[in-house]
Amino acid sequence: MSGSVTVGVSDLQAAVRFYDPVLATIGFAREWSNETGASYSRIGTSDTVVLAGNAAAVYRGTDAAPLRVGALNRSAVEAFHLAGRAHGAPGSTAASLISLAGTSAAVVVDPDGNALEAVYATDVTVAATASSGPSMSGAS
Repeated sequence: MSGSVTVGVSDLQAAVRFYDPVLATIGFAREWSNETGASYSRIGTSDTVVLAGNAAAVYRGTDAAPLRVGALNRSAVEAFHLAGRAHGAPGSTAASLISLAGTSAAVVVDPDGNALEAVYATDVTVAATASSGPSMSGAS
C-alpha cells in the first residue's frame, strides 16, 4: 500500500529538525523544502509525508489517531522511537515503544503535538487493522 499525507506544522524549521532524523530511521529522505513546506519520500515507493507550515486544513495527528507508517523491521521501530524521544516536543513523555504478538510499534510526538506511529508486524493483517489513523505500509 502506498500513500501520501500532509501534516500541518506551526514552526517549519523545528518540524524539519524533528522529521529529518525520525523519518530517516524508517527509510524516508527529504526531497525538498522551502519557506512554506517540506516533502519526504520513502526510497523505492510512492509513500510521501508533506509538512505544510501554518496550514489549517491538513492532518493533525493525535494520540487517538496517530499518523501510522510501516517500518521494515523491529530495529527500525526502535531507532524511530529513540530518534523521536531525542528530537520530539520539549518535555514530551508521549513517546512509547511496545512489542506484542509479532508486532512492534512506537509512537512519538513532533514539536506541534502531532503523533506519529511506526509499526512492524510479522502478520501484515495485524498492522493494517490496529489503528484508525492514516497509514502507509513499510513494504513496497
